[in-house]
Amino acid sequence: SWIEQEPGWRVMAPVPLSVVCFRHVPSESMTPAELDAHNGAIMHAMNASGEAYLSHTKLRGALVLRIAIGNIRTERHHVERAWQLLRDAAVR
Repeated sequence: SWIEQEPGWRVMAPVPLSVVCFRHVPSESMTPAELDAHNGAIMHAMNASGEAYLSHTKLRGALVLRIAIGNIRTERHHVERAWQLLRDAAVR
């Protein structure tokens, strides 16, 4: 997957359907609280764009981002744009 190929990004749970749980880990030295805040900021930036929306949950105590890609009208360029927005938000 794109997520697993990009440094710092991790898929956090199996993906049997259309919901992907993931998080950005830019540095192994970040505390769990810092990682949760960092990923929360990514979610807020993405949602504020109005182009794509994420939700979040907790897995094993860690905040993880969730994106669902399953609408019949979703095309590859939509997913590519969402991925670009995620990567842009991660470096802010």
